[in-house]
Amino acid sequence: MLDPSQKLRGKRDLGIKHGQIAAVEASIPADYTICEPAMQQGAVPDTISSDIHAVSINTPGYSTLPNVMSKILNLGMPLEDVVAKATVEPARIIGRVPGLGTLRIGAPADVAIFDLVDGPVEFVDTRNNKRNGTKKLVPVLTVKGGRPFGRPPMPIPLHVLTRPKYRKPEGVAGD
Repeated sequence: MLDPSQKLRGKRDLGIKHGQIAAVEASIPADYTICEPAMQQGAVPDTISSDIHAVSINTPGYSTLPNVMSKILNLGMPLEDVVAKATVEPARIIGRVPGLGTLRIGAPADVAIFDLVDGPVEFVDTRNNKRNGTKKLVPVLTVKGGRPFGRPPMPIPLHVLTRPKYRKPEGVAGD
């Protein structure tokens, strides 16, 4: 993707032909030394995905979709574009189910709800390069086929409980 001087190679050099899709998954933001200069030179992905398997989940880069999306967000891509490139764009490219990846009436009711948390966060790639960020997408709830999926959501999000100077509302048990 980059030549030895960190310049983006031409599409012909990369073997990219008209109509091909540029995807970012865990393997791209997994290495900041490639992703940062490529994005700074205008090579933005068409899609964003994860690359979860038995090995990748235990790497320093932690390649879950919310983490990959957060890394791309902190590299300067607007939130609306990050969300679109992880939802509607892959669904449009696959083209199997009308409305998939959207919130349109009649579309499949598959929804991931995130909390956008502001504050200092450190991201690590698979080569242990670190980058500081200020925003992180934290999963709150997944809805599949119109029904909540997985564990029930917490009545008070975990990150709220761990913020400094948090006071529990009256009636909440625990110390």
